[in-house]
Amino acid sequence: MLFQINSLSFSYPGNTSPVLAVDSFELREAERVFVQGRSGSGKSTFLNLLAGVLLSPPNTIFYKGQDYSMLKPAQRDRLRASDMGIVFQQFNLLPFLSAEENVLLPFLFIKQDTLIASLRERAAELFAHLKLTKSQLEKPVYELSVGQQQRVAVVRALIHKPKLILADEPTSSLDTEVRDDFIRLLLQESETIGAAVVFVSHDPGLERHFTKTLHLKQVKQQ
Repeated sequence: MLFQINSLSFSYPGNTSPVLAVDSFELREAERVFVQGRSGSGKSTFLNLLAGVLLSPPNTIFYKGQDYSMLKPAQRDRLRASDMGIVFQQFNLLPFLSAEENVLLPFLFIKQDTLIASLRERAAELFAHLKLTKSQLEKPVYELSVGQQQRVAVVRALIHKPKLILADEPTSSLDTEVRDDFIRLLLQESETIGAAVVFVSHDPGLERHFTKTLHLKQVKQQ
């Protein structure tokens, strides 16, 4: 079991009204979960709680059996870097860096030559598998098409073989054909490394790609 959630009610500091309520939820290894809900139902908040960006209330979110709220910020940061790959809504690529530079940037501060070399080799394998040519990889990413930028974002999320992929509406601005190609690509690559996927979207048409659905509803204000 990766995550277990019990009686979660989350409010932002200074606001007594909850923005998210989840009675129960379980996420197992290699499971594919679609998180669906209207705007304001707390989808991004839910993802940020799983990522440890937001601190959960005590005894509500457990990661591998450990109460998430007991982890210090630095511990959550390390866990996010080692166990999770995140695909953002707008991809969050640095436009003037190349594809490889965007992928390797989070790991450069580690300053371990052997690790960087192995990550660079894995990046090359993933890029080749996703049909990105050497000339494309050398360009600043702003010169790449949206579809090519998608693939760079997937490589960045998967390069360290995470146990969990968190995707925050990365297809919201894409047309139907490109959107479906992106999801198939993400799920195919995550299956290869045995990673679980939590995919957030307001579009119910995407649910068919996943094996389990969590429906979030707007919390009634008191």
